[in-house]
Amino acid sequence: MSGFGGVCLTFDDVSVDDWLAADALFARYGARATFFVSHFHTLPRVAVEALRHLERRGHEIGCHSVNHLNAEHFLRERTPDEYLAVEVMPALKRMDDAGLHPTAWCYPFNANHADLDERLLALFKVLRMRADAAEDGLHPTVGNQRLRGRSIDLHVQGQLLARTLRDIEDELSMAQDRCQTLVCYGHRISNHPVAHHHITAWGLECVLDAAVRLGLPFYTASEMA
Repeated sequence: MSGFGGVCLTFDDVSVDDWLAADALFARYGARATFFVSHFHTLPRVAVEALRHLERRGHEIGCHSVNHLNAEHFLRERTPDEYLAVEVMPALKRMDDAGLHPTAWCYPFNANHADLDERLLALFKVLRMRADAAEDGLHPTVGNQRLRGRSIDLHVQGQLLARTLRDIEDELSMAQDRCQTLVCYGHRISNHPVAHHHITAWGLECVLDAAVRLGLPFYTASEMA
């Protein structure tokens, strides 16, 4: 367990332009994040190179499936092995071929499934899903197979969500007090109203600043395995 606690920032889906634009902000605070990518097969070459750039900068590129299919819904009619064949193995192959070798997995919609966990842990060091309670988002800094994250998304379609910066700062303080690492997840990083869940760059800077003021180091998902 870390003597000071820590924070693990993760972002989901395919907002590569947002993530690349935020790289200077992350660097200003010495922060590294894990970007879980879905729909890798749709990315243009420039986006793939941007992911390589982020990886070279110390960030982690994780796997978030081929088509972002909900595992719980998929398994109502099909098998875990079929999910691997449809949503996992093709994504891994394409990412490997591009020189990205993900060791962390994030469930689409945070819809984890026990029948899939062990199969996925044979392919990845660590799996990320959602934490519904603040305490569930706190983890030992190392030795994890499953990480449960707390949302840092504050907006969707121009509307505020129930989460606030104060909520996030309180959970960072809890991580420091308990000498544990808080796992967080978001999606887009945008100062403009967008349809997808997002945090503004200003809001992200507030989160990064709070973590630094509390003395919390930043970890990638795989570093917590």
